[in-house]
Amino acid sequence: MIFTQILKVMRGIIFVFLVIIVVSCAKTEPPETVIKKAIEKLENANTFSYDVSSVSKTAYEKDTIQQKSSFEFKKVEYEPYLKAHFTMVRDTLKAYYKTAELFTVNDEEKKITQHNFRDNETLIKVVKWGGNQESLVAVEKALKEFQKDNTFTFMGEEKINGKTTYHFTATTKKNMENRINYFWFDTKTYDLIKLKTIQTVLKNRDVDYTFYICHFENIQYNKEISDGAFSPGRDGSYETIVMDYIAPEPGTPTFLEAGRKAPEWILEDINGNKVKSSYEDKYTFIECWKSDCEPCINSVKGLDELIEKYGTVVNFISINFDRENTQTKHAIDIYKIKYPVLRSNEKFAEDYKIQALPTRFLIDKEGKVLYSTFSTINNRKKEIDSVFRELK
Repeated sequence: MIFTQILKVMRGIIFVFLVIIVVSCAKTEPPETVIKKAIEKLENANTFSYDVSSVSKTAYEKDTIQQKSSFEFKKVEYEPYLKAHFTMVRDTLKAYYKTAELFTVNDEEKKITQHNFRDNETLIKVVKWGGNQESLVAVEKALKEFQKDNTFTFMGEEKINGKTTYHFTATTKKNMENRINYFWFDTKTYDLIKLKTIQTVLKNRDVDYTFYICHFENIQYNKEISDGAFSPGRDGSYETIVMDYIAPEPGTPTFLEAGRKAPEWILEDINGNKVKSSYEDKYTFIECWKSDCEPCINSVKGLDELIEKYGTVVNFISINFDRENTQTKHAIDIYKIKYPVLRSNEKFAEDYKIQALPTRFLIDKEGKVLYSTFSTINNRKKEIDSVFRELK
């Protein structure tokens, strides 16, 4: 009798336990709740890290450019003036950013450059160092905007590595720029498990476009990251150069303005040969660019057209600001750049006040700057043509 009663009690306990398990497994929170909690978790994380692989293609490329990067973020002391409290390290890009400092490492020349940013405006430029497509900070901002505007589309449940996730999409359209975001959130922990962004920027509605795809994976929250991860950590064989940046007064040109004397320079080409500035024989047009700068690449076709029209009276030179020479050579090959490409150095950047890319200068035969501007050539096409037509 006692055994029978015990057996009934045990069966009852097992039944209740099974019911609890079933109810627990069956309980799923609505998508809008998961989104809200996921954003809160991302905001409150002390650290997060991830891997991102990106592919870019433009209408002028024969092939695509692929790049892989690893990012680590860690909260540090909040600075209200700078309005920033994250640090990050980019191992593959060899750039280290900490609150108001940026380190770039050149292993080839054994140099570490420490960039100190003393104001909010220039700090924003650092945050955009690799482009918003590869920044999870930008993703956090986008998530808030999508939530505010209620523009998420719930696509359903998906299993990823054994975890149940909610899959969402969100689309951004601005003028001729389209961006589709794909998010996968863990329904139990609210972690962002996977993210994919696809962006298309159209210049016209036919063939002139730029196309990006970014895959974010191995996203980890609150991983232990030491402060030492945010320092270049090179030995004494590396020369350290310190550069301070302070935003100019309002109205101050951010490049060498027209009417000024163009400084002389000695730069190296991509093969290491030294080239000296010379303004006596022809007018000189200098285009400053980087291979991972979208407006720079969008100017390649426009520069080719200028060379074809004015190459007999103007000497065209491009000066590249890539950190690695191999990256420049790769870009020259992909974009089929035929004009001379020189590598910038710190003196040139300082003398010509380069703070944005692409930047360009037209210099007369006496070495005076006739015209200077930035942005893509397409955006300045009429203006540039009018300047060139006056050349004699």
